[in-house]
Amino acid sequence: MSNPACTDISVIIPVYNRTVALERLLLALLSQDIGCDRFEVLLCDDGSTEDYIPVLRRMTRLGLKIIYLRQENAGPGAARNLGLAHASGEIIAFTDSDCVPNSRWLSTIVRIFEENGVGIVGGHVGFGSHSRLSSQCGNYLMSSSIGAAGARAPTCLISMKYQPRTCNMAVRRQLALRAGGFTNRRYGEDIEFSHKVHSLGVACRYSAKMSVDHHENRGLLGVLRESFNKGVARIYLKKKYGLHQPIHAAPALFVACLAITLCLLRLSLVMFWTPYLLLVGITALCGAFYIRDWRAIGVIPILCVLMHMGYGTGYLFAVTASLRTANRLPKRKPAYAHDGP
Repeated sequence: MSNPACTDISVIIPVYNRTVALERLLLALLSQDIGCDRFEVLLCDDGSTEDYIPVLRRMTRLGLKIIYLRQENAGPGAARNLGLAHASGEIIAFTDSDCVPNSRWLSTIVRIFEENGVGIVGGHVGFGSHSRLSSQCGNYLMSSSIGAAGARAPTCLISMKYQPRTCNMAVRRQLALRAGGFTNRRYGEDIEFSHKVHSLGVACRYSAKMSVDHHENRGLLGVLRESFNKGVARIYLKKKYGLHQPIHAAPALFVACLAITLCLLRLSLVMFWTPYLLLVGITALCGAFYIRDWRAIGVIPILCVLMHMGYGTGYLFAVTASLRTANRLPKRKPAYAHDGP
């Protein structure tokens, strides 16, 4: 780094009512293979009702440099902006309070940014240490080609254009500030941020060695709700930045075909679903083998259908809302040339 006296990395963590998960994350940061003097932790409390002070005191005594910041509940984007405003590191690393980075996470980030031209980087999101089967299955789907709108990692056969997500992302601080930080949207704000940074003319990288484990705990309703909001966010990203690929429309096509099948109840349309069900079945088998739990064969298809239904419905809802808004706009009168007095 150019100035050894300053902090190399600022780790920004937004948190809302996750005391147990936060302690697990802070312990993982204590176990990093670079010294605690090389990084600072900015904990951005988004209006939690839980008390983090006892945990923070224990971690501070163990050697972590923690800056505690608090705001009224305004969402993770606003919380990250709060951290950006107080960060001193040349590099900003983002992760979520329900994630656990591996011991080489920060040192890997430092090595990547030693390469000229790299402005933003993302890494692998795993789930192997999670104790809840449904969460393992959900994370497996998000990392597989059949996940809603394609895999989040670029290493899969079918994946969307790679944009680092804030559960595992690092960026040069000056670029983050030039990009204007995050919007206050609660979904898609990290993709928007990544796009704005990349648009500044810097390289975007993916590193499998830069790895975190995700410990998300969502029930079936939570999976459906989150997928719906991501579908809505995709249309926003399409309208504002053109961030859209054909694969993003696949869940919407799934929902439309399902609706037609249920309305018409024709055998030919029911048979149309055979390839889809076969693909889901293969994914379930692969997931069970990967997770090493054969119960996943029954869980993965349920989550898969919920993800596709939620994302597709949100996508179609946002498209319909956009069309209605466009139709309500006043039509401009044509301008006619004035031929003379």
